Order: sequence, then C-alpha cells, then structure tokens
Amino acid sequence: MEKIKNRAMMISLIIGLVVLGFGCVEDDDLRVFETTGYIFGFDPCLTREPYENGEGLLIATPTDTLLTYNFPENIVEFPSGIFDNWQWQYVFDLQATEGNPDFKIRFSYRIARDEEMVFPLCHGSIFAPGFKYKYQIIILSTEKIDL
Repeated sequence: MEKIKNRAMMISLIIGLVVLGFGCVEDDDLRVFETTGYIFGFDPCLTREPYENGEGLLIATPTDTLLTYNFPENIVEFPSGIFDNWQWQYVFDLQATEGNPDFKIRFSYRIARDEEMVFPLCHGSIFAPGFKYKYQIIILSTEKIDL
C-alpha cells in the first residue's frame, strides 16, 4: 500500500512540474524589440494620395523588413507625390528613402497578434508581387533619427 501511495505522489509531482513548466513559457507576442530602420514603402492596397498616417508602412531594419499599420503622426513628413504611383510601385525611390534622413527612425515594437493583423482586400489593378502581410508589428514608440 505504501508503494502505491509513493508512486501516486511521484506521478502527481511529475504532472505538476510539467504543467508548471508549460505555464512559464514566454509569450513571444509580448516581447518588445528595439531597432533602427528607414521607411521605404507602403501597403498599396490601403495607401492612397493623400496619405493618412498609419496606413501600412514598410520599414527596413538591419535584420528584417517589417509592416506596421499604427505608425504615429508627426514623426516623418512625406513629400507630396511620393504615393502617386501606388498602383504599380509600393517601394519608394531609393534616393527618397535610404538617403533621406526624414525617413530614418528608431523604434520599439512587438509582433502583432492574430486579432491585430490587417489583411485588406486588394483590387485587381494593383501590382504588388512579393508583398507580405505576415511581418506585421505594433509600434510602441518611435522617434526620427536626425543625422
């Protein structure tokens, strides 16, 4: 009888440790990242001229390309006409972005959760090969980098 009690306690202890171990896994959705980058394009399915802040901006970082729909107002000022070619080209002219200090930013972000993702319908006249919605982020703070 004592052996059965010891085995039952041992099994209960193991099950309890396994349950506790799985409960302590870090939630990647809540991890905050900090990096620098520059805005180099936009979501052609949502962005139109005139541009309204937060409408899907592409940001190149040293390690990845990210997409955000919550870019804060008054951080960068886009020159008029930069979104004119939205049906055919969702990437800005490189001279207007990489070399333009107005588009360089430092920001903190987290990965967008499934319920925060944006998947707009795109009409057939938009040509956007390679555009990916799976790298969406939520920007938590940002500032323009003055060079």
